[in-house]
Amino acid sequence: MRNPIPGPRFPLITRLQAIYHDLRGNGAQHLDKLHQKYGPIVQTGPKRLSVGDASGLRDVYLLPRRLDRPAPLSVLHNYGSENLVSTVDGDLHQDRRGPLRNVFAVGAIESERVQGGIANAVKHLIERLDAHAGADSEPVDLRPLLRAALQDAMSVVVYGHDNALSVQKDEKQRVAMKIDNEWQRTRFFNMWTLIDFYLPGLALQLHRARLAPKTAYGYVPKDIYMNKVGRRALERLRDPSYRENGADTDTMIFRLVSKFQSEGPSAALPSDEYILSDCLDHFWAGVITTLDALLPTIEHLSQPENQQRQQRLRQELHSAMDDDHLGPKELSRTLKALPYLDAVLRESIRLRPPIPVALERRVSAREGSIVVHGREVPEGWNVSAAASVLHHSQNVFEKPEEWCPERWLVEGSDESEMRKERARVMKRHFFAFGSGSRMCIGVNVAWSIMRQVIAAIYGGMETRVDKGLKQKTRLGREWKVMVRLRNIGSGRKSQMEH
Repeated sequence: MRNPIPGPRFPLITRLQAIYHDLRGNGAQHLDKLHQKYGPIVQTGPKRLSVGDASGLRDVYLLPRRLDRPAPLSVLHNYGSENLVSTVDGDLHQDRRGPLRNVFAVGAIESERVQGGIANAVKHLIERLDAHAGADSEPVDLRPLLRAALQDAMSVVVYGHDNALSVQKDEKQRVAMKIDNEWQRTRFFNMWTLIDFYLPGLALQLHRARLAPKTAYGYVPKDIYMNKVGRRALERLRDPSYRENGADTDTMIFRLVSKFQSEGPSAALPSDEYILSDCLDHFWAGVITTLDALLPTIEHLSQPENQQRQQRLRQELHSAMDDDHLGPKELSRTLKALPYLDAVLRESIRLRPPIPVALERRVSAREGSIVVHGREVPEGWNVSAAASVLHHSQNVFEKPEEWCPERWLVEGSDESEMRKERARVMKRHFFAFGSGSRMCIGVNVAWSIMRQVIAAIYGGMETRVDKGLKQKTRLGREWKVMVRLRNIGSGRKSQMEH
């Protein structure tokens, strides 16, 4: 085995340099420079290393092992309980993932129930956008409009139609969810989150001494609207007759409650609080990460230099959807097969991954040492990869800082075989949803929602940027995408409005 791990000397002693760059907002650039200088594997702190290519991803994430998370990250807890994402132990994580696999599988997400819920949310989004699409209309901030649509869609996936939100149509819900939106933002962007993330040992001591803030103990305020939604759904599912005759059986909360009722408490499914925590976490994860993928997609398409690309996307949508009577399920499959739509979304996520930070795993005593790029990594080390590094590799992506959807297209060229191989290499380095046993379980629903939203907007609208496009600040203050919308007549297909 080759040792030691390449890297500068300072990280052998402390993580302070990496933390400093993270807090300044250029942590991804700093890590990328380290990989450019030292290669695909680099030491970033005491007993910490980062991998920066597909081979490293395979060694860390894709082999049949279940590495642990390095720390509990109590900031992710709800109702005083951990959930799937915050679970440290790799084996326990797999046990908890089991009941949810069928909920988020391709077949389940492409079902009439889920696709109908997504289509309904997108229909209401387009209705709201239409109000801003006049010739003399002011520019509109798309973030709150998209967020409301995503909340409506994700509530169907997690809680079912009987408990689904109608934020876009119900003014009372819209007002109530403003409290939830602010709570969700502030709970993750505060001093405790920094301590929990960068100083987990100190965070654990403060937690045990009961000196941490309420959020560290998974506190969910009673006035949070999604708290009421989750508890109402849970109460309904406690009724056996409702579970057997009235409930959506392929929702996340149904699967968890049914398993809990039939098998009783276990380490994997210990309590009602765990069920509420896991459902709330998946609901917000689906909303926030999908929103953070859609906004840069629209931002790029709305730039003056990308108007031809916007038109190319529109032409692909119109050509593919000649049939005005596609149902939600058929529409989903049609959109999934569109190469330019896929390229536009994939390229936007490549440049702006919703989770750009490193995803860490700990080499546990249970698994024993692992080998990464031919180097032995002993137990107790943290290993990680970051989408922001993998997606900007100059060895993989030509001009990686440029937004170029065409890089993902493989047909229509004398060099098609070469392009196909290049696309395969790029996809092996695509890390927006993680990889391996802890890969984002909601990846299929995220792709489906993104396709429908972008197709619905650009099937019948034109977007252009306006002043104040982006207001970007640190520590979680939201940035805006301000665009002018213009209807372009009968281009929007009727199936978008089913």
